[in-house]
Amino acid sequence: MTTPTQITERALLARINRRLAREGKRISKIRPATPYAQYRFTCSDERNNICNPSGDDLEAIGRELRVLREGEVLQ
Repeated sequence: MTTPTQITERALLARINRRLAREGKRISKIRPATPYAQYRFTCSDERNNICNPSGDDLEAIGRELRVLREGEVLQ
């Protein structure tokens, strides 16, 4: 059995943003002090409209977009 490869949050965000750039979108991390933040990570399009994928689980978003390979986990 092989040990899973760990990648950093920053590296995963970069992978996700490269994938979303094809659609004119970008995902970013919300500051914890932001009172209106519904999620920890939000996706916005070119007009700053909130869109999908947004959520709290960056690893799940990475798997959904298929930028996180088999055997890779978030550090």
